[in-house]
Amino acid sequence: MLQVRRSFLLLFIALVTVFWPVTGGTSSAQRTPAAPEMPDESHRLLAAHAAASHGLPAVLAAWIAQGARDEDNCVIDPYPPCVWGSPTGYHSWDPDTDAFWTDLPLFGSALERAEDVFARAVEARHALDIEAAYRYLGRAVHLLGDMATPAHVNLDTHLPPFDMDPYEQWLNADDQANTRTWIVLNPAGPGWDLAYDDLPAWAELSPDLQGQLEAASQVYGGRASGQELWSLGPEGHDPVIYRLMFLMAEEADNYDSDDVLGEQIHGDLDDPAYLVQMRDTLFPKLIPHSTALIDYFESRTVPCPGCQVFLPSIQQPAVMLGEGQ
Repeated sequence: MLQVRRSFLLLFIALVTVFWPVTGGTSSAQRTPAAPEMPDESHRLLAAHAAASHGLPAVLAAWIAQGARDEDNCVIDPYPPCVWGSPTGYHSWDPDTDAFWTDLPLFGSALERAEDVFARAVEARHALDIEAAYRYLGRAVHLLGDMATPAHVNLDTHLPPFDMDPYEQWLNADDQANTRTWIVLNPAGPGWDLAYDDLPAWAELSPDLQGQLEAASQVYGGRASGQELWSLGPEGHDPVIYRLMFLMAEEADNYDSDDVLGEQIHGDLDDPAYLVQMRDTLFPKLIPHSTALIDYFESRTVPCPGCQVFLPSIQQPAVMLGEGQ
């Protein structure tokens, strides 16, 4: 029964992606969805928290947050603005096997997608398209956030309203009350900020993570050992983005999702205490890892290596300077 339901959901995603209009004939209602059907608002709130914790100016933080929301609602090209589409076939990745929700040629893994939108962010920044750069970066932050959701790393397919993930439902219930509560209790600030080059070295990883990497290196990546996989990333992949995605996914896959048992910590998904435990474990890791992703973007685009926070030195539109607001 689970396989039949999964096949139906994947077919639906494929049909939406292929046949939904995404070009000049798109209506304004399609370009800006009025009623979000995905957990995009929690992604937006958490991305804004990370951007603020990294010390970004409000306009850049807002663009990152908007990009995080867009990743559930907008096609990748042309972008921005938002042309409605469902890219969720790219939103899963199993760090142990490199697998994802479907082998349909339309889709790929969240790791590949994160690298793609991150590269687009860097390219847009070098082209001086600042809004596009930070919105693409926000999309990469969203994909890192998906690695903090057990269903996305357990490859447990779900597509609202046909099949709902209990954890995502809980986070987004009552105007994201359970996301907003955590943010109120854990406000943005520099204590969350993490430099990408402060990610753990191999010797600093727990024995469990080292073992997971050793096992993974026998399955994918083209590396001779777990240490090589950690240091160099899988062949053809960005090692920093791989480390961030791997660390987050390995934390989330310990927990159960609707139809798949996690690796270590089991519980009742109808029990709010289990959902709180998941949130209070995963969010405190997601925020600093998101700031590290932003920091990595800055390292690829910053004009002055000594800057603590990237503030573009070139001539910017008035909105960048807080004028005309």
